[in-house]
Amino acid sequence: MKIICTRQNKNGSFDEVAGDNKFVTCDYATSNGFIRYGIPSRFYGHKLRIDIYYGESVYKDPDKTIYHIA
Repeated sequence: MKIICTRQNKNGSFDEVAGDNKFVTCDYATSNGFIRYGIPSRFYGHKLRIDIYYGESVYKDPDKTIYHIA
């Protein structure tokens, strides 16, 4: 499973390309495990968009998207 986590900008939008507000991880087996242990402290207090990909490729639409406030 691959996860792309994006922090919301001050104007309410989410970045669509790489930057300081986005990162990729594949270290977690479940989305709950990522939400519990994988969110960096610099993202706390912000709304997050978590895109989850169950296959090998991240070049398609995500299989599941979760919005979460860290």
